[in-house]
Amino acid sequence: MPENSAAGCPEVFRKVWLEPSEKIKTALNKNEEWAETPEGKKQMEAMEKAMKCLEEPYGVTQMVRLSREWLNNRLGFRKEDSPEKVLKDVLQLKSDVESGKVAVPVEYLRAGVDGNTVD
Repeated sequence: MPENSAAGCPEVFRKVWLEPSEKIKTALNKNEEWAETPEGKKQMEAMEKAMKCLEEPYGVTQMVRLSREWLNNRLGFRKEDSPEKVLKDVLQLKSDVESGKVAVPVEYLRAGVDGNTVD
């Protein structure tokens, strides 16, 4: 998520989803195999449960799917792209979103709220 965007999220969403997500991200950055450790498996299961709890009020699964779809469409990743190119493109997009140069199209946001797909 873009920096500072969590501030606008409801407190329950921050506590149940964002804060644990940040802890998982930090652990994975320190050790890519962390998710396979007993603690990692426990935390990942907890996140799956959290996602289910948040699904109805916030449509988390739908929003994650739509976000991935938008990213893939926006960045046009191909299998032959090098990890360096992918990282460069993702970091540029992050910068563009944070600066306001790029925004997620309203159709994606509306689709997530309505539970529809974007054609």
